[in-house]
Amino acid sequence: LQGLSRQLLGNTFDVIHLSGHAGINEQGKPVFIMEDESGLRVDVPPRELWKAALNDQDTPPRLLFLSGCSTGEPTGKHGGSTGETFSYARFMAGKCRFPAVLGWGRPVGDIQSSYATKFLYRELSRGQSILEAIQRARYELEEKFPGSSYPAWPMLRLFCTGIPPAPLVTKGQRRLPNPRIITRVTLGGSNIPFLQEGFIGRRRQIQNTFRSLNDEYEKVGVLILGARGLGKSCLAAKICQRFDEYTVIPMSGRLTPGIMRKKLEDAFIKTQDNIGRDILAGSNSFESKLENLCATSLSKKKYLLLLDKFDDNLEEPRNGKPGPLTLDAVELLRPLLYYLGLGGGMSQLIITSRYDFKLPHYNVDLVDQHLESIWLTSFPEAEQYKKLRELQHINEIPQQARRKKLLAASFGNPLLMELLDKKMGEPDFYTPNELNDVIAS
Repeated sequence: LQGLSRQLLGNTFDVIHLSGHAGINEQGKPVFIMEDESGLRVDVPPRELWKAALNDQDTPPRLLFLSGCSTGEPTGKHGGSTGETFSYARFMAGKCRFPAVLGWGRPVGDIQSSYATKFLYRELSRGQSILEAIQRARYELEEKFPGSSYPAWPMLRLFCTGIPPAPLVTKGQRRLPNPRIITRVTLGGSNIPFLQEGFIGRRRQIQNTFRSLNDEYEKVGVLILGARGLGKSCLAAKICQRFDEYTVIPMSGRLTPGIMRKKLEDAFIKTQDNIGRDILAGSNSFESKLENLCATSLSKKKYLLLLDKFDDNLEEPRNGKPGPLTLDAVELLRPLLYYLGLGGGMSQLIITSRYDFKLPHYNVDLVDQHLESIWLTSFPEAEQYKKLRELQHINEIPQQARRKKLLAASFGNPLLMELLDKKMGEPDFYTPNELNDVIAS
């Protein structure tokens, strides 16, 4: 719900399409099955969906499609003192005043619902009315699945407020570009990239991080791993944004006691943490200062330490493998991993690195014991096409087959996709005959 609310806030849409599991619970009430930020199941009744996500729309969408099982099915007598029956879709149309709401009148499979959806939106994009689009979708369903034991075509149900559902577009209307907006900034006081707009995917990694930081008692943070260009820094910054009750202490690249001391001092000044500042001003070693901070400031207030590009703190490669941690990195990381957990989990740690590493301490690997490893892989196909909306020059290529070749050449790496798009925009860089050479290089 929070993610949906953030997506809709400040934007206007003609159509909102929610696709997922839905049904009628044991109490006979309609629910749409969603997830919380940790990936746990949340059953959302229609009134909660309206209050939490949809009621802030200045201009309500002209069509709300609840593409889930039984969203258009009456649920029983639980409508209050009148004892009326209603469906999820009927509630959204009647109580929330959406002009048109679509739902399914019984459980429906993915294949038939997806097939109907394809024809529904094709007809709407051609300038047909909602009624005409629904009729075409029903017809195509009946033609495609004539022998189905549970035909879905009569179960595609429309609920409306009495306002005639007019076409959403005019016939022959030119298609307008709808590029995804990318807004890049840096995380406060650092050079760590942060996408305010245009962040794509990584839902499971975000959920796993939330579970680890919120629920894992022995873990004091996460280690985000993956090849260059996969978005480790952007993901870490996105997570920091979600933990808005924490004071973020961002550090990037090679670390020294002097760098960490300055970053900690800036954070303590911001939070008026005089105890932390007094510890930093002491004459003992910096490793001892970190131990004291873990028992005091970092255990009493919520700080989120972000160590980005931590692979810069590894020694030169040996025998084709990354070297061990530098002595500075060991002295800085060891007290944080060992003592942060003793502070009750108030402060947390996020590290990004291209390479995995170890930190032995009394026959125990502190990294494995106290950090949850989150691995990033290349974008799957669906997220590649979401990313494609950002790539202006590749999007301008009229031949779909060539666009697919360029996407394949990036191997699902978002940074490679951006660099390739930039190259395609350079004068005289691309001609149709040179495309295969470009991809090969």
